[in-house]
Amino acid sequence: MKILFLSLLSAVLFFQNGVAQVPRRVDISFLGDFRLFTQNIDGSIRKDKPTFQLAGFETYITGYLNPFGRGTFMIATHGHEFEVEEGYADINRLLPWGLSVKAGKYQVNFGRIALMHPHALPFMEYPIIERIYGGFHAYNDMGIQLNWMLPIETYANLSINVLHGDWLAHAQSGHIESEDIYGEYRGTSDPVFTSRFNIFTGLSERTNLDLGLSGLYGIYRGKDLVSSGGRDLHATMGCLDFKYKWRPNDYTALEIVGEGVVNHRQMPDNNPIDNWGMVTYANLKFRRNYNIGIKFDYAPGIFDYEGSFDWDYGPEYEYNNTRAGQFDDKNHTWAISAFGGFSLMEETTLIRFLVKYQDYIINDASSLNNTALTDKKAELLYATQLVFSLGPHKPHDF
Repeated sequence: MKILFLSLLSAVLFFQNGVAQVPRRVDISFLGDFRLFTQNIDGSIRKDKPTFQLAGFETYITGYLNPFGRGTFMIATHGHEFEVEEGYADINRLLPWGLSVKAGKYQVNFGRIALMHPHALPFMEYPIIERIYGGFHAYNDMGIQLNWMLPIETYANLSINVLHGDWLAHAQSGHIESEDIYGEYRGTSDPVFTSRFNIFTGLSERTNLDLGLSGLYGIYRGKDLVSSGGRDLHATMGCLDFKYKWRPNDYTALEIVGEGVVNHRQMPDNNPIDNWGMVTYANLKFRRNYNIGIKFDYAPGIFDYEGSFDWDYGPEYEYNNTRAGQFDDKNHTWAISAFGGFSLMEETTLIRFLVKYQDYIINDASSLNNTALTDKKAELLYATQLVFSLGPHKPHDF
């Protein structure tokens, strides 16, 4: 598999450098995410206090590499040091039979929502299942993606990803020894495979439906790790997603989006874990620049925020239960959110509002990283967000 991975990457680089050059215009954009919020999380020094937060600052650099492809970099900070969140080449006009190739570090298309960055979502943050299964950046990884647009009248696309797979280790349970996570990561160099098939169809002149089916298979804990029990442990996941859109006129649109994930994990004691989670939301856009909506989350495990990454509070790493959610079939987190927003000055400035109620069902604390946690009080969050951009990259999707 290493040879296949390197061969595909070499082909992308060869085609990128072996074609006629074109004038290269590079677009550079800057985007900021500023928030004012209050929450009632027990243990937080900010509990019930108004709090200002620069939740993110991002720089986008994108442009044509040649007549057949583009390159994109996204450099960002979310309350800590800067990092390259995405950096990839997308060759989409060179290959035959409707094929295209993406190579680098990018948001993996496992489901629909993970393809978007949080600032492009109408409710400020990734749904809980994206964080439980995909980590803080929701399925962000290095690899190669092959896309095939099927030659049929209806739009249909099949994609396959061959991935480095380290996000599977970063999102793992804190029960794994720290040297496993920070030293050897997954304990194997074997790639992780994902795929997604989606089809888009118009139901009428004003309505359309997009359906997607995704799958994942790979080793999440290698046999050389102490915690693996001496054998490779595999993860198998599936995801079904949909987006229904009704647009009665040019200034109004109703979107209903849903995503469900099923998860199967082999365990060292030969008793596999099976769990699932889902998210659905409805978002009504009106008068072109306004929107209101509601969202429902249901996820396995007990979801904890992660310090400065989220709403300025989270348990210490060893007691944070989020990473254990993939392996938890006893406890659950659910949340309901109401959100709204409006844009100023066309599409360069966006103001959003969020009210979120989050509650927990703890049936077995032995499944948690914090095994002393037998009860967790429901949490309430009120937030206002200002997203602003300079350059062609817009803060949200119109």
